[in-house]
Amino acid sequence: MIKKLILLLVIFMLLASPVLSEDVSGEDLLEENALSESGSNVTDSTENENSNFEEITGELDVGLTPDSAFYFLDTALDKIKLNLARDPAKKAVKGLEIAEERLQEVQAMAMLKKIEAMGKAEQEHSEVMFEVENAVEEIESKDLGEELESELEIEEKLEEHKGEVEKLTTVIHDYFNDDELDNYLTELMGSLDETVYSVEVKVQNQKGKTKIKITENGIDANQIEEDIKKGLEHAYQTAVTASNGVAENGLSNALEQSSKNDDKSNENSPGATNSNGNNPDDDSEETEDEEITGDETNQKGLEIESEEESNSGNINSNGQAKGNN
Repeated sequence: MIKKLILLLVIFMLLASPVLSEDVSGEDLLEENALSESGSNVTDSTENENSNFEEITGELDVGLTPDSAFYFLDTALDKIKLNLARDPAKKAVKGLEIAEERLQEVQAMAMLKKIEAMGKAEQEHSEVMFEVENAVEEIESKDLGEELESELEIEEKLEEHKGEVEKLTTVIHDYFNDDELDNYLTELMGSLDETVYSVEVKVQNQKGKTKIKITENGIDANQIEEDIKKGLEHAYQTAVTASNGVAENGLSNALEQSSKNDDKSNENSPGATNSNGNNPDDDSEETEDEEITGDETNQKGLEIESEEESNSGNINSNGQAKGNN
């Protein structure tokens, strides 16, 4: 039954359409012209608004702004780009680039005095910086030089970002008088500062951990940092190679000195032979025997001399005795 009714309705519309198309009155034409003029006015108004926006915002590089109904498409696309970056260091850098766009959107809305839109952009900025903070914490590489280099790059970009936040604060003060700077705007600026500071602390902590690991390998971490900032490539690997070379030379010298000490020890040890092939201890014993033999000979000579003197005395004594008799 329902299908029949639908079919009849379709047939009726087909039959009526030629009649309706021919029954176009002058009033309908006037209405169409009015709508056309109205659309033209809307287009002109939009163009004027765009012209005013560009004139006010100047050289700010912004696309869809928070006051647009399609702003969510812009932020959604940026989040997809951020999640596609698998490497933590690259993700942090990409996040800072997106955060830079959000800052410019806040500034553009401030220049147009659209406070609600400013808050929307600031919220998006905070969410992106949170992702940056998490990415920084996950930075890790087998090459400590590359790890430190990534952290220094993020530190440099974050320093630039801080400068943009300070610039934004100045813009807000320029475009809003003291009466307009209510608690909401004050909190908004404070939130921006806190967000950047939180990431800055995370970067410093992560860099400190990396420098400790470098120092534990016997390398001057501060010097490596300075070399990287100067643009020297493979600064850490070069330092490691040089350190290994010094260590190898030191080990070689130590082994050579140890060998010399062993040779001296062997020369002085019992059982060692001299240049003649004899045991130095045997030479020492022979010398002692010679000294003993010499002493004995001297002693015997003294005894013989003493006996001769004694006999001589006896002879003299006997001679004197006979003479007296």
